[in-house]
Amino acid sequence: MKVEAGTPVAMAYAMIFGIDALLDMGRTACNVTGDLTVTCIVAKSENEMDISDLQKEDKSVGQLVEFT
Repeated sequence: MKVEAGTPVAMAYAMIFGIDALLDMGRTACNVTGDLTVTCIVAKSENEMDISDLQKEDKSVGQLVEFT
């Protein structure tokens, strides 16, 4: 099947490829976030995670803030 420029089929292909790029970025961000989350959960459950890096002192209040 030959697709010529300016035809409805060509415009449909252009729309699909344009939208798919944005959807692919969203899928990638979701996959990376999920991988990082599971990695942190497993590392913490096996006591391989040093959470002292995740603790910081809140200078405005002068107390330790923990992320759990």
